[in-house]
Amino acid sequence: MNREYNVHCLEEAGDVTEQMKTLAETLGSFDAAGQPLSEYGVLEVLQKLARDCQEGDLPRELQMEILAFALREERPDQVSEWGTRYGPTLTWTSETNETKEWPDRNEITPDGIAYWTRRAQEASHPVLKARYAGAAWDLARLAGVRPDYRMAQAAIDAAVHLTHGNYRAHETEVIRQLEHALRLARTLGDEDREHAVRDAMIQYEEGIAVDEKAGLWGFSFDNLVLGQLGSPTEVQATAIVEDMEARISRLAEPAQGRPDPWKTEAAAARLAEYYRRIGNRDALRCVLAKLVAAFEAASESARPMLAHAWMEHLYGVLSSYGLPNEAGRIAVKLAELGPAVRASMKEVAVEFQIDGKKLKDAVDAILGNRLEEALGRIAAGFVPELAKVEAGVRERAQKAPLAYLFPMALKDQLGRTIARVGTAEIDPEGRMVHEASQNLYFLSPLLRDAVRAVAAKYSPTADDLVGYLYGSPAFRDGQKTLLRHGLKLYLDEDWIAATHVLVPQVESAFRTLLGKAGRPVMKSARQGGGFDYRPLDDLLRDPAIEGIFGQDATFYLRALLTDRRGWNARNSLCHGILPATDVGYALADRLFHVLLCLAQVREKSG
Repeated sequence: MNREYNVHCLEEAGDVTEQMKTLAETLGSFDAAGQPLSEYGVLEVLQKLARDCQEGDLPRELQMEILAFALREERPDQVSEWGTRYGPTLTWTSETNETKEWPDRNEITPDGIAYWTRRAQEASHPVLKARYAGAAWDLARLAGVRPDYRMAQAAIDAAVHLTHGNYRAHETEVIRQLEHALRLARTLGDEDREHAVRDAMIQYEEGIAVDEKAGLWGFSFDNLVLGQLGSPTEVQATAIVEDMEARISRLAEPAQGRPDPWKTEAAAARLAEYYRRIGNRDALRCVLAKLVAAFEAASESARPMLAHAWMEHLYGVLSSYGLPNEAGRIAVKLAELGPAVRASMKEVAVEFQIDGKKLKDAVDAILGNRLEEALGRIAAGFVPELAKVEAGVRERAQKAPLAYLFPMALKDQLGRTIARVGTAEIDPEGRMVHEASQNLYFLSPLLRDAVRAVAAKYSPTADDLVGYLYGSPAFRDGQKTLLRHGLKLYLDEDWIAATHVLVPQVESAFRTLLGKAGRPVMKSARQGGGFDYRPLDDLLRDPAIEGIFGQDATFYLRALLTDRRGWNARNSLCHGILPATDVGYALADRLFHVLLCLAQVREKSG
């Protein structure tokens, strides 16, 4: 019957071509079969019909059908590039720098809306009806016509109809349609339909929910309890919460095998948010205790690095819910797992060769004819250029794209996560800090040779170096003794002692410099009502520092001294977490280089 009706409608529109008859038969077959459909599957069939048509002989009806099923449907909490539920499947930039999209929004026309409206009334399969009605309602304003509320009603009714049979191949597609329908009914202020969707949603979840398939349960909780849609009755809301409580108990303590912590968390996250909203702290703690038990049980058989990552995640969850004691217990476990994580890591060695002649030429170019000249060249020559660092990241991302598509977790010698560096696209600054830090290691032999050559040619004493530094306003008179002692240790190649003396002097110099630049160097103390000095990282992020040293040097100073993604030398040393193996000539040379950079600053007259 549907097939004949479609043909009849097309006949009324004009002459019936073979293509139009085939289209009508195809559309009728979708309805007649009553089998699971997907929009993509329908689109494939329609596109095959289009390919069979002669060029320039594509019926308008077929164009409208292809357009309807080529549209991408957004998630309920998102909108397309058009600001609508439906939007283009593809968007790209052309060679002429124009934004292109498929389908094109200019194809959404009044006659197309009218056609979809008619098809929504003709079609009986709920997948077809939902798509025609949904598109006609959602895109009407884009076409410059007034939306027909009956199309919104039809889309809602079709979503409910989907739950009454096997009309879709995947349950998640039905869930998405129900979530859209619930919001659409609320938008219309149609309580009867909102309640109909609510009841259909609860019934559908009861029919498909399986503990092991986290994507098939929880949507009633999300939309009706947390989303506060559908106006569930007290009995319904209580039943939904109790069902989730029963589910987390089964997931956290399965009858066989170890629990899956992620499925357990899917239930725990919902319940924890619910109990936080209603202020039930006891129930919140109980839910999160089950989550902790699931993660701990699963981590017993996991590799150290995986178990450590799980515990880090769990620490974050507990902290976000304001449970410091519980989070503290997980922090202890993290510390216990650290050494095993470190031991499980594989060493990756990179060999590279340095051309001896080029190295000698580079060092000779630095020496000059005076000590002051050589020291100034070292200061200027070993500051990484930001543009080159950025270019290096881009180049390596092209040569080894996989390495730059995944985030990194940086670990210390005890397996503790120091920092995380995102992908090159999401966290370009983090990648640049990491890249620059690696380059500092690679350049360490060159800097060592340069300093050694200067020492061999000019034989500077600690007093000579102190005198050079004090040409800058960055150093206080009270620092001379410590600077002299630290520089003597450095010249004697006592790296450990020199480093521990010089790091505080570097921080003091930046504080003095900012003070003379008229910037605050103190802040209110947390306790006692007095003042504390601003920490070094805070000082280096002061705009005045970039004004004095420039962007390249400021980036370098933070990467070397205070950025967790870089060497973080000041913090690691002052907190006693820098291992002795890392306190060698490379770090000492870099601290000497920072002192030389500070020595280049001159006070303006007047």
